[in-house]
Amino acid sequence: MGTLGDRLRKLRQEREDKPRQEDVAIATGYSRATYANWEIGRGEPDHDALRALSKYFNCSADYLLGLSDQYRSSSLKAEESEDGIELDFRIAASNEDGYGREPSPELKRFVQDIIKEELDRVKKK
Repeated sequence: MGTLGDRLRKLRQEREDKPRQEDVAIATGYSRATYANWEIGRGEPDHDALRALSKYFNCSADYLLGLSDQYRSSSLKAEESEDGIELDFRIAASNEDGYGREPSPELKRFVQDIIKEELDRVKKK
């Protein structure tokens, strides 16, 4: 779907609050000129900037870099089923070099149980 700049511009324009380049720059801790240059392809954000942009736009760095067309790296979907809440989710694990491994079935069940408990708690309110 295009370059890093194309993706940044698209994400910014599609946000509900319609931020200006300056708004994104301030929110991520960079100057408007620096951010504008990223959008037009004159330079690329460093590691810290990618992290800030991913956080701001709530997307994966892989998406920003064009390594994936999947907007988010993890997902959570809860649906009602006959026997309660059914969860469909993926967990991104990280090791010291930044690459994840598939989590164990035990870890997946543990996380699923925590999410179900929290959803049940919120439902009761």
